[in-house]
Amino acid sequence: MSDRPKILLIEDTTSLARLYEQYLASENVDVVSVETGKEGLAELEKETPAVILLDIELPDMNGMEILRHVQQKQLPCSVVVITAHGLSLIHISEPTRP
Repeated sequence: MSDRPKILLIEDTTSLARLYEQYLASENVDVVSVETGKEGLAELEKETPAVILLDIELPDMNGMEILRHVQQKQLPCSVVVITAHGLSLIHISEPTRP
Protein backbone atom coordinates (compact mmCIF):
# COMPACT_ATOMS: atom_id res chain seq x y z
CA MET A 1 0.00 0.00 0.00
CA SER A 2 1.35 3.38 -1.00
CA ASP A 3 1.58 6.37 1.34
CA ARG A 4 0.66 8.65 -1.54
CA PRO A 5 -2.80 10.24 -1.63
CA LYS A 6 -5.37 8.28 -3.62
CA ILE A 7 -7.51 9.86 -6.33
CA LEU A 8 -10.58 7.95 -7.46
CA LEU A 9 -11.45 8.82 -11.05
CA ILE A 10 -15.01 7.86 -12.03
CA GLU A 11 -15.22 8.57 -15.77
CA ASP A 12 -16.83 6.44 -18.49
CA THR A 13 -15.26 8.20 -21.49
CA THR A 14 -12.00 6.32 -21.99
CA SER A 15 -10.21 9.15 -23.82
CA LEU A 16 -11.00 11.63 -21.02
CA ALA A 17 -10.00 9.16 -18.32
CA ARG A 18 -6.62 8.62 -20.04
CA LEU A 19 -6.16 12.39 -20.37
CA TYR A 20 -6.76 12.91 -16.63
CA GLU A 21 -4.47 9.99 -15.79
CA GLN A 22 -1.68 11.40 -17.99
CA TYR A 23 -2.06 14.83 -16.41
CA LEU A 24 -1.84 13.35 -12.89
CA ALA A 25 1.04 10.96 -13.73
CA SER A 26 3.65 13.57 -12.78
CA GLU A 27 1.98 14.22 -9.41
CA ASN A 28 2.73 12.32 -6.22
CA VAL A 29 -0.66 10.53 -6.19
CA ASP A 30 -2.11 7.11 -6.91
CA VAL A 31 -4.96 7.18 -9.41
CA VAL A 32 -7.60 4.46 -9.48
CA SER A 33 -9.89 4.66 -12.51
CA VAL A 34 -13.32 3.11 -12.89
CA GLU A 35 -15.94 3.49 -15.62
CA THR A 36 -19.25 3.02 -13.80
CA GLY A 37 -21.00 4.28 -10.72
CA LYS A 38 -21.26 0.74 -9.36
CA GLU A 39 -17.48 0.31 -9.64
CA GLY A 40 -16.99 3.71 -8.00
CA LEU A 41 -19.18 2.79 -5.03
CA ALA A 42 -17.30 -0.51 -4.67
CA GLU A 43 -13.99 1.39 -4.54
CA LEU A 44 -15.41 3.72 -1.89
CA GLU A 45 -16.32 0.70 0.25
CA LYS A 46 -12.70 -0.51 0.07
CA GLU A 47 -10.99 2.79 0.88
CA THR A 48 -11.85 6.47 1.07
CA PRO A 49 -9.71 8.44 -1.39
CA ALA A 50 -8.35 11.92 -0.74
CA VAL A 51 -10.13 13.17 -3.87
CA ILE A 52 -12.85 11.89 -6.19
CA LEU A 53 -12.96 13.13 -9.78
CA LEU A 54 -16.59 12.41 -10.60
CA ASP A 55 -18.31 12.43 -13.98
CA ILE A 56 -22.01 13.27 -13.73
CA GLU A 57 -23.22 11.29 -16.77
CA LEU A 58 -22.31 7.66 -16.08
CA PRO A 59 -23.75 4.67 -17.96
CA ASP A 60 -25.41 3.04 -14.94
CA MET A 61 -26.30 5.97 -12.68
CA ASN A 62 -26.11 9.71 -12.31
CA GLY A 63 -22.95 10.94 -10.59
CA MET A 64 -25.14 12.89 -8.18
CA GLU A 65 -26.08 9.55 -6.59
CA ILE A 66 -22.42 8.98 -5.77
CA LEU A 67 -22.12 12.52 -4.45
CA ARG A 68 -25.13 11.90 -2.17
CA HIS A 69 -23.50 8.66 -0.97
CA VAL A 70 -20.32 10.56 -0.08
CA GLN A 71 -22.34 13.16 1.82
CA GLN A 72 -24.55 10.64 3.63
CA LYS A 73 -21.54 8.60 4.76
CA GLN A 74 -19.68 11.85 5.58
CA LEU A 75 -16.60 10.53 3.82
CA PRO A 76 -13.56 12.73 4.50
CA CYS A 77 -12.67 13.47 0.88
CA SER A 78 -12.97 16.23 -1.68
CA VAL A 79 -15.15 15.73 -4.75
CA VAL A 80 -14.50 17.47 -8.05
CA VAL A 81 -17.45 17.16 -10.41
CA ILE A 82 -16.47 16.85 -14.06
CA THR A 83 -18.68 16.61 -17.13
CA ALA A 84 -18.39 16.86 -20.88
CA HIS A 85 -22.14 17.48 -21.14
CA GLY A 86 -22.32 21.24 -20.63
CA LEU A 87 -22.50 23.45 -17.61
CA SER A 88 -23.39 21.98 -14.23
CA LEU A 89 -24.06 24.23 -11.28
CA ILE A 90 -23.89 22.29 -8.04
CA HIS A 91 -24.01 23.61 -4.51
CA ILE A 92 -22.56 21.36 -1.85
CA SER A 93 -22.89 22.18 1.80
CA GLU A 94 -20.49 20.88 4.41
CA PRO A 95 -21.97 18.27 6.73
CA THR A 96 -22.46 19.56 10.25
CA ARG A 97 -19.95 18.19 12.71
CA PRO A 98 -20.83 17.43 16.33
